[in-house]
Amino acid sequence: MFSWTAAYAVDRASKVRGTFIAELPAKQAVLNAVRSVFADKLDASVVFEELAEAIPSSGAVDAAAALWWTRPSSQWVQSVQIPVVVEER
Repeated sequence: MFSWTAAYAVDRASKVRGTFIAELPAKQAVLNAVRSVFADKLDASVVFEELAEAIPSSGAVDAAAALWWTRPSSQWVQSVQIPVVVEER
């Protein structure tokens, strides 16, 4: 049988095609929906990884988000910012 190891290391950064920050309600159902969109609609694999430390925020605040109490109470949920990295397969 053939047995060998690759003589080169894969540079993961060279496979990155885009980076984004998604601001979403902090709910499990929302993460499941994100997974579904990427996996089902785009035929992509999805991996959730927790970072060792938080990414510094830009500090920019959306006016509508700052006035959260003006929205219906059903929308009064904590939101999180999730970094999304799109890599080439």
